[in-house]
Amino acid sequence: MGTNLEVDTAALRGLATALNDDADQVAQLDPARPIAAAALEMPSSQVGAAVGAAADPVAKSYRRMADQIRSMSAAAQTNATSYDATEEAFRRQFMLYRLGL
Repeated sequence: MGTNLEVDTAALRGLATALNDDADQVAQLDPARPIAAAALEMPSSQVGAAVGAAADPVAKSYRRMADQIRSMSAAAQTNATSYDATEEAFRRQFMLYRLGL
């Protein structure tokens, strides 16, 4: 006989909350400002120009990372809800079975 699958949906919801909080923190980071400042410290330099050109792509990467973390949060929340709904459906069906209905 197999083992039972048990899911701690409260922990899964806690993960969803923590991931959402992390996404908010990542979204608040502004890497473009210090990158631009570094570029200004190297005027007339190829390195300075390369650093300056990186500001926008790095900032976009941070925003994408925040979006991906939010997607993970949403998946954890959705899975917790789905597990709870499935558990309740099985519980009701088993009760009907036990009652002979």
